[in-house]
Amino acid sequence: MDIKALEAAILRDQLVLLAITAISVIITIVISYLVLRAAIRDGIRESGLVQAMSRVAGTTPPLRDTTNLPEMRADR
Repeated sequence: MDIKALEAAILRDQLVLLAITAISVIITIVISYLVLRAAIRDGIRESGLVQAMSRVAGTTPPLRDTTNLPEMRADR
């Protein structure tokens, strides 16, 4: 067998393996992202933080009147 033909075949096989590896890594990253996003969303919903925050925000009285506060300046 010719050495140049062998080198071409090896290079072709390496490029195919590189392409397969790159596609596998991309698919793994996308699936990991989707799983983590769903897990975080479910964890927040299950913890009740959303309902607790809306409940607190609905019952918290407004802060004092802000119309007659002194002027704020940053002179240094």
